[in-house]
Amino acid sequence: MVKQVSEPTRFNDLLRLMDGLCALHVELERIIVAKLEAMRRADTAGMQTVVEREQVLTARLGEREGLRKQLMDAIGVELGLPRGEGRRMTVSRLAARLPESSRPALWQRADALRRAIAGAAQANRVAAVAARTLIHHMQWVIAAVRPACDAPITYSKRGQMVPSGGTMLLETVG
Repeated sequence: MVKQVSEPTRFNDLLRLMDGLCALHVELERIIVAKLEAMRRADTAGMQTVVEREQVLTARLGEREGLRKQLMDAIGVELGLPRGEGRRMTVSRLAARLPESSRPALWQRADALRRAIAGAAQANRVAAVAARTLIHHMQWVIAAVRPACDAPITYSKRGQMVPSGGTMLLETVG
């Protein structure tokens, strides 16, 4: 049996951080859904705007994850774990070391965060399928309209079709 100690001094910071992570993941799900809607409308400007917001949000999530690791390390040390061990501590393991009165708040935050992450992950899977389907469709369209010829066709930087020929060699005599 794990010896129970008093609530760590940074426990309330952890709960606030979990609330913040939950809100960020809910916002990420909203952004991914907005990206899907922009894809449906073929709104490239809208997609660009949404992708920029998504990048900012994922960077913020990365920062928050770093803070979570630092916070869990501090809590772990306070609970008697070796330095660096706290960041790998599961919610169950942390709850087992907390006083009974602190556990419901932790479980509530963990459950809300789990649901928020699952929602964002599901929206991301749908967006990935939509993007793959769109790419496949565009490849099919390009293949259907490409002129039949012996030499393969490539596209220039401006999107114009250009026959690709063999490498041309120039001989220079000096």
